[in-house]
Amino acid sequence: MFYFTSVRRDVNRFTHFKKIYNNTNFCKFILALNALLWAASYLFVKEILDVIEVGWFLAIRFIAAAFVIYFIAHKHMKAQKSNSALKIGVILGLLGGVGLLVQNVGLLYTTPGKNAFITGMFVIMVPFIAWARHMGRPATYNIIGALLAMVGLGFIALDGDFTINFGDALTLVAAFLFACQTVEIAKNGGGLNILVISFWEFLTIGLVNLVYAVFFETAPVFSNFEVDYISMAYLILVSGCFCMITTNHAYTRVDPTSGSIISSLEAPLGVILSIMFGYELLTLRLFIGFVCILAGVLLSETGDALWQKYNGVKLTEQQEEELADAVFNEE
Repeated sequence: MFYFTSVRRDVNRFTHFKKIYNNTNFCKFILALNALLWAASYLFVKEILDVIEVGWFLAIRFIAAAFVIYFIAHKHMKAQKSNSALKIGVILGLLGGVGLLVQNVGLLYTTPGKNAFITGMFVIMVPFIAWARHMGRPATYNIIGALLAMVGLGFIALDGDFTINFGDALTLVAAFLFACQTVEIAKNGGGLNILVISFWEFLTIGLVNLVYAVFFETAPVFSNFEVDYISMAYLILVSGCFCMITTNHAYTRVDPTSGSIISSLEAPLGVILSIMFGYELLTLRLFIGFVCILAGVLLSETGDALWQKYNGVKLTEQQEEELADAVFNEE
């Protein structure tokens, strides 16, 4: 009797955890948390790229992350094989892997600030790509929120040079690929095994960067490999495995426009951390940029409630969930 009571209790706990894990608001919190964790990762990347080229770094990081996932969950993954999950994972990996390469090649021909700003323009691309893929027309407040976020990124990243060059064009292509990646997991990732998707995504990103590194970069001498292993562990386990797996899951439960705007918090949070660790000074431009991005996030998240209040409409929590499910299941 005690055994069955214990099993029933464990099942109830799992069901409760799963309900929380799939809750839309919790997924938005995860996206905000991951924006902070990704922002912190730049502090570690800066040190590592001083001793290893970017292609080799990305290949090692993502292939290692793929094997970590396989080591932890290989039995679970074998029990739930899915050709659809494999296909989506490879698509995400190609989009992300090529996007990272194009972004970093573009960085050779433009400034870091413009590179960061143009990359952040994926925020404004997401709602239109989602619309083109029959995921519903973006609401006006979402578009305004995305525009505010883009303006905020401009204040943070640009130094006054608004000309467009070859590097800027490459970075714009990268932003488009990242936006397609966001929409792809939001549209087709629901109901599939996120671990399987993430494993194939990481492995594909790693292999794409490995091919690039072999042909275009100098192979690192591992006997002289002086990398901070704590930093590498953070980038593989935290900003790699944890952040990307939970972000993939969150995008299957959150409207992609709203999710991308929340993810744009990565830029101001990165600046705040840079200020805290003495890499940058707080300026009026940085402050304005942070306010614009925060305003964009708040408008995106509260716009629906404000519209309902203005029009005298009030949806129950169940109706909101049904509406969200209808949007994500729309073909």
